Amino acid sequence: MEQPTQLSEKELLNMHGPTGGLVIRLQRYALLGWMLAGVLLFVLVAYVFLDKVFGTPVLAVNEEGQVLGHFEYLSGSSRTDDEIMAGGQRFLRDYLSANSSFIMEDYTRALNMMAVELREQKLAEVLETNYLVRIGEANTRSHLEFTANPSIEWRRELEASVRYHGNVVAQSGKSIVEQPFDITLTLLAVPRSTLATVGFKVIGIEDN
Repeated sequence: MEQPTQLSEKELLNMHGPTGGLVIRLQRYALLGWMLAGVLLFVLVAYVFLDKVFGTPVLAVNEEGQVLGHFEYLSGSSRTDDEIMAGGQRFLRDYLSANSSFIMEDYTRALNMMAVELREQKLAEVLETNYLVRIGEANTRSHLEFTANPSIEWRRELEASVRYHGNVVAQSGKSIVEQPFDITLTLLAVPRSTLATVGFKVIGIEDN
């Protein structure tokens, strides 16, 4: 069987005339297309990787869409006391949730706000006690009522300790139960991004 031979551009032109020129242009366009496809694939992979690792910086805004201030994403030291206290309140709404229909989603958000070591500890606890399954089967709805303004116990560089008081109000049918809580959170300010929109990680939880 004869092996195929590769013709030069000059040979193609001599053999096929204008048709050979068309073949040459098509070959060049095909090569250029493969090169562009390779570049686009590389850019897409790099974008996905960087977005997962670093996240996209976001701005904090109020309910009217106005930017609340300028933030340095590489330094969490720009967090105000109000932001620190509000960040802890948002965490507790998910962490103390007793909403049967959304307990998995709520507790997942709480876990994502925890530092790695604390997350592993709390995840092991709920798996051992079957806590999430029991809440899911309880057919309850809940919300948090804070009975006092949060108080910042101390603040050092990027870390802060905040104490919260209130009640978990759970309703099942016509029955309403209020469970008081007194919790101190230790928060670490981190850069705001799509992976940490609140700008904090919870590194300690203490029941008082």
